[in-house]
Amino acid sequence: MKFIKQLERLQRLDNLIKNEYKGTPDDLAKNLDISRSHLYRLIETLKDYGAKIEYSRKQQFFYYKNPFIFKILIPNNIISTTEMEKIRAGFTINTIPSFFMRRNSFTFTPSFAQNRTYNYECL
Repeated sequence: MKFIKQLERLQRLDNLIKNEYKGTPDDLAKNLDISRSHLYRLIETLKDYGAKIEYSRKQQFFYYKNPFIFKILIPNNIISTTEMEKIRAGFTINTIPSFFMRRNSFTFTPSFAQNRTYNYECL
């Protein structure tokens, strides 16, 4: 979950830089709900991906010096269902949206007992 949150923050930072968010680095960090040092770590991460980011003290905003597009694609079909069952020891996880189930819950059905379904909640 931390990985996804980090990607979301990078995407938000990218959008704010592209829209030339005005303010000091402290203001930008506050907008992202992170510390100033975390902001600079995120900026370094974008630089690792090839972005040339600078800060204009006069106009008080970060900007890209080069054309930069931040896009992360995560494939969801890396392995087959059979391989997934082997990894999960015969269990398959199915997300079932239900009015009665909580948001962070899921069900799974063991492939060796198709008539049984177990409900779990993620805390």
